[in-house]
Amino acid sequence: MDRAAEIPDSFEDFWEQERVSAFDALCKEEQLDADKLKKVIDRFVYSGKEPLPDPDIIELIERPLKLAERGPTRKRVLERVVDFVETFIKGIAA
Repeated sequence: MDRAAEIPDSFEDFWEQERVSAFDALCKEEQLDADKLKKVIDRFVYSGKEPLPDPDIIELIERPLKLAERGPTRKRVLERVVDFVETFIKGIAA
């Protein structure tokens, strides 16, 4: 049996586990709605246009935000969503 042929399959399995783990961590750490995040990511990947801080990103956040937290939180979450897509979706396809 050719062991080299097993490498792509093993890597794909590993990468999928890493993607799921990173998605779950993003949702938990930022307290995001997973279903809404999936839709925002799907739309970003399909259209190629980054999500908007408001309404796309702000609607993902499940915890109440103080007025002073809104801007920095939207910016941080947007950057993390873009990084996730570039790493786990666009990065592997390149």
